[in-house]
Amino acid sequence: MINCYLSDTRKKSAVDKTTVMLIIMLTVFLFTELPQGAIAILNAIYTTDVHVNVYLHIGEILDLLSLVNCNVGFVLYCCMSSRYSTECHPNNYVLS
Repeated sequence: MINCYLSDTRKKSAVDKTTVMLIIMLTVFLFTELPQGAIAILNAIYTTDVHVNVYLHIGEILDLLSLVNCNVGFVLYCCMSSRYSTECHPNNYVLS
């Protein structure tokens, strides 16, 4: 009976960890990629004006936001994955 309870607790903890990771990933993705989507739509409608007046000025920032999205995903994966933690840390130090 106690063993079953511990197993349920571990499963719930794993599901909670995954849910938090997915919410963080979705939030960061929307924050970093939504501006690019809006600029792409505006660029399709007003081709020359948006490219000259908007994209040339904030293009580097949009690229930086994409890199932030990738890096957050990598760091979250490293922190949340127990297999990665056990493989990369010889003292079995778990980051999460």
